[in-house]
Amino acid sequence: MEVDRKDKAPVKIYPTFVTDHQLNIFSEKQVEQVFIYSAEGKRVFANSQNNMTGIIHITLPKLPSGVYLVRIKLKDDHFTGKIYIGR
Repeated sequence: MEVDRKDKAPVKIYPTFVTDHQLNIFSEKQVEQVFIYSAEGKRVFANSQNNMTGIIHITLPKLPSGVYLVRIKLKDDHFTGKIYIGR
């Protein structure tokens, strides 16, 4: 899975260093689903968003510290970003 370049990204993920189980996504395009994958490629979280736009707040489950990929399925596209989870 390739991480998308931020300068052309239709989606913003923040914070990129997550310490409180809260992830935020900003998208002007409709978001259908959000998936989080471990560095090993295992899906560890999935969440349906029902074509929401704007700021989306997602509460993450307790995950081990490390690097994760966030894959966002948009109505007509997709976006992949990287986050770090720390405790």
